Amino acid sequence: MNRRFLAVAAMAAAVVFAPHTAGAQVPFTVSGSYVNLTGVGAGGFIGAATSGSNAFTIFCTDKNNFISLPSTYTAFLTPLWGTIDLSNTRLGIMTPFALDIYTANASLASLITANNLVGQTAQNQLWLNAELPGRNAAPAFGDPTFNAVGWYVVTDRLATGNDSFGVQELLAYDASVVPEPSTYALMATGLFGLVGVARRRRATQA
Repeated sequence: MNRRFLAVAAMAAAVVFAPHTAGAQVPFTVSGSYVNLTGVGAGGFIGAATSGSNAFTIFCTDKNNFISLPSTYTAFLTPLWGTIDLSNTRLGIMTPFALDIYTANASLASLITANNLVGQTAQNQLWLNAELPGRNAAPAFGDPTFNAVGWYVVTDRLATGNDSFGVQELLAYDASVVPEPSTYALMATGLFGLVGVARRRRATQA
């Protein structure tokens, strides 16, 4: 009877601890043009992202995104996206596009008090300026650094994501074997059930 019990228990343990495909969550930070990952089980990753991909998400729920401005930042009242928009603004033609970026930069001039401001209103203005189509011209607030903090959900499949500048990143990871809590609960229930059955049989035989 003891041999049967041990054999059944061994089979149950083998099933319980078989490899699972549960994803691992990996904290990450994005700063400038470099991606730094420190993994839990899935290992770490450090690499240079494609030029221009300052902020992106891959299977990610962001906790915080902000822009760090250069210490030499100066808020221009006239946007410097290109010669056409600059001329239209100065000439008073005020196309909708030129008017929008003109207003955004004027608002920044009164809001920015430090080179690393994370206030919601100012950040909204910064993101607005960064996302506007500039015909490959730099926005008026200089050369900012884009930062993101969040979680990757890593799987054993290829993860694809697009950043706010339209650059595509492809990253592949091997997910670690992570038993689910419910698996442990099932294992414990099964083992207790086997012990109960063995005790009943012993009592019946006695």
